[in-house]
Amino acid sequence: MIPVQFDGRVSSFENFSVKTLRLITGKGRWQGVDAYRVMLDLLSNRSQTLDREWIRLDSKDLKTRLGLPPDARYFSYQTLLGAFENIENIALLDPNALPPNHPDRPLLSPARLLYARMNTVSGIYTGAGIAVFPPSQGQAWNTLAETENRRFEVFEALLNKYHSGDLGAFRKGAALWTQSILAWTPDVSPARLSAEVTYYELKPFLQAFAAYLIWCVLALLFGRRRLVFRLGLMILIWGLLLHTTGLVLRGWILGRPPVSNMYESIIFAAWAAMVFGLIFAVIRRSPMILTLASALTCGVMVYANLLPISDSLDVLAPVLKSNTWLALHVLTVTASYGAFVLAAGLAHRHLILEFLKRPDAVVESSGELILKVLELGIILLGAGIVTGGIWANASWGRFWGWDPKETWSLITFVGYLTLVHMSLFRRIRSFGLAVGSIAGFLLVVMTWYGVNFLIGQGLHSYGSVAGGLEWVGLYAGAEALVLLAAGLLKIVRR
Repeated sequence: MIPVQFDGRVSSFENFSVKTLRLITGKGRWQGVDAYRVMLDLLSNRSQTLDREWIRLDSKDLKTRLGLPPDARYFSYQTLLGAFENIENIALLDPNALPPNHPDRPLLSPARLLYARMNTVSGIYTGAGIAVFPPSQGQAWNTLAETENRRFEVFEALLNKYHSGDLGAFRKGAALWTQSILAWTPDVSPARLSAEVTYYELKPFLQAFAAYLIWCVLALLFGRRRLVFRLGLMILIWGLLLHTTGLVLRGWILGRPPVSNMYESIIFAAWAAMVFGLIFAVIRRSPMILTLASALTCGVMVYANLLPISDSLDVLAPVLKSNTWLALHVLTVTASYGAFVLAAGLAHRHLILEFLKRPDAVVESSGELILKVLELGIILLGAGIVTGGIWANASWGRFWGWDPKETWSLITFVGYLTLVHMSLFRRIRSFGLAVGSIAGFLLVVMTWYGVNFLIGQGLHSYGSVAGGLEWVGLYAGAEALVLLAAGLLKIVRR
């Protein structure tokens, strides 16, 4: 757990490696090798850094502009070096100064990403991209490029041990190095650095995903066999414990609730859906709910990896520093998304029950379950909106300002509230409630994804990112087809 100053905090070498490799290649591993080993290989033999074909470029338009093979996906620094000035000129363009139809406008985003990737590779080669030497005074650590540092030769000797293949001597030397650095920096928590290493080694969310998936398979294929059912249930509970452990570790490492970026909110919402599914399964004594919740949780976790978002351990944006209101606001809102995920899944099941013409009692029971889950989600979302207003008043000096995120949260809340009221006052039956639950989750998607990825404006723009529209569009299109098919089936059967 070699300490590195990176992204505004002192973190582990593992965190530095994962985030750096993902920036350059778009992947958390490279050719089957863990990120920290890739970085150690390169730092201990930096001559290969510039010749390795690992800088990712997806934009065919930019490749054409730079005279690169359009079908190639990865390039070496040396290959791109001749076009560096061109890349830099595009990346540094001011988008506000460009006319809407300027040919360079579509190239801005990929050029900026490529520019960052090339600078990162250059930083590894020169050593300026990794800060491992605490300063005698001040906050900024010294990098490997500062060869006059008195610890430079010690660290280089450590890397040479790794390069020579003497891993035993390297591990021993790394432990001694870490001890000396921690003694020099008493404000750095050894426990949190150790937890960070454990987090990356454990891969809790990947293991949880596997456990949920195993439960789904066992429950669907062998659910009537008591021994297999119990084994599957134990695996499921183990997965939920790993999921919880991952969230706790992220919170402990960063000293904040683990819901402060898009990746964390998706993983937390998936956890909430699983927890709510377990609670309702126990209350209703229905393994079906547990199986459905597991399948939904797997689906949400898959989307967390499909979208172009970082799973790195990042520091908070300044506006999120008020941990009390962050916990009250973001945790409740994100938990409500988990409830709405579960409600949408139950709604799909309900439509299948209606299609199969199951007994009225079964159909009505399914509708009642959807209603209860929706009520839970509405309570959580309402509480999140109110505490968000209090947080906004403390952070921005106003309770409500019709910010895009605020507006769409209110639209989602009113949409679900209207749906539940129509069901309670018998304006719609269970079929309408199921259809409304599916349609309502599209509002959640707009609030959750759309504001950050599509709009990217307002006081919540600290969470704005781009990309992934094809996957969300695929989901929205599939749901539109489901709603259309359900409507046509209802009309035909009248």
